[in-house]
Amino acid sequence: MWDIGDGWEALESQTGIKRYDAAFLLKLVPVVARQQPRLLPMLADAPADWLVVTGSRQALARRQDISRRERAVLGAFAKRHGLVVESEFEIPSELGLVMRRS
Repeated sequence: MWDIGDGWEALESQTGIKRYDAAFLLKLVPVVARQQPRLLPMLADAPADWLVVTGSRQALARRQDISRRERAVLGAFAKRHGLVVESEFEIPSELGLVMRRS
């Protein structure tokens, strides 16, 4: 079992894989930004060439549209960590950004 607090080196020691083509951080970045923002640099350092990050379009509790807020969090994550947003997408329950290293 891997824990984000253990860092990417721990994942490499468990899997033997140093680098991935893509990392899928589905609905993860906005939650970490709210609850444990100190871990965001670790997410940005995922050992992958591409990051696919998503956020929710609708709040679970109140059923209100939160896509604007989530998109802002994802965009700030990319900017703060020097990631280049290549494309954006939406599906019924999520919005996402496809990012690459600059």
